[in-house]
Amino acid sequence: MRDQDAEFIKWLEDHEAWYEKHSTMWGRLLMACKLLALTATIISIVVAAAITPEYFSSTGRWLIIAAAALTAISSEALSQLKVREMEELREDGNIEASRLVVYARQKIDECANDPQRINKLKDEIRECIAALERGQHRRHVAIDGRRGNQ
Repeated sequence: MRDQDAEFIKWLEDHEAWYEKHSTMWGRLLMACKLLALTATIISIVVAAAITPEYFSSTGRWLIIAAAALTAISSEALSQLKVREMEELREDGNIEASRLVVYARQKIDECANDPQRINKLKDEIRECIAALERGQHRRHVAIDGRRGNQ
């Protein structure tokens, strides 16, 4: 593989790495919010079912308040940050960027002895990356706009 072809693949891999990183970050945030809400709900149920009136009047009431606050925090994060939508957006980008890396590697290998075909291929892939970025930007602005309208 020629140096410029290797550099092109590296450029694509950098896009792929960015989408993978952000997809993972939003996925973890989504999971954290879900687990936080579930944990808070379980705490509320257990505390409400198991505590005595005496315990409720001291510590038990604060446990229920804390659990309700955790639920509210996770719900607000999901709602205000549009975590589900952002995770989906970045995962879609991650899938497309990964597809383009595999496609480029395969096609560059196939066209190894034809620099003109490689240049056409690179133009095609650059346009795919540009379309991906434009689509990601449009969807991000739409998500951000819905975030601001709440």
